[in-house]
Amino acid sequence: MQTANFTVRAARMLGEDRVRYVLVSVAVLGVDTLITLNLTWAGIAPALCAAAGYMIGLALHWVLSSRFVFAAELAGDRAARSRQAALFFASGFGGLAVTVAAFTSAVSIGAPALLAKAISVAVSFCAVYLVRRHLIFPQRS
Repeated sequence: MQTANFTVRAARMLGEDRVRYVLVSVAVLGVDTLITLNLTWAGIAPALCAAAGYMIGLALHWVLSSRFVFAAELAGDRAARSRQAALFFASGFGGLAVTVAAFTSAVSIGAPALLAKAISVAVSFCAVYLVRRHLIFPQRS
């Protein structure tokens, strides 16, 4: 019961799209992290691990975000929706650059892969959400 009340209050306080974005991001982060860590533990170069995990996560994020987070702002016609998808992926590449740089740097100085992943996620998450909410899926009046 308290969890339901907390969720309702969080949705009101943060706005529904932010709550949905966080939930989608957490799910995608799980997929991304599993891929990144498994590849790292398999001995693959950290930059490739981070990039592979992020790219698979980015594709999943588009599918979930366009249907569950920003569905009301998703363009109706094919050309405009394609433009939104292109911008969404472009914003993701900005996040990818941050993720790869932070993850690779942290691992190269001896940080555990899980900590390196957490650092890279925190920085990239905030910046990418703001770009997506205000530039790619602006709220309709």
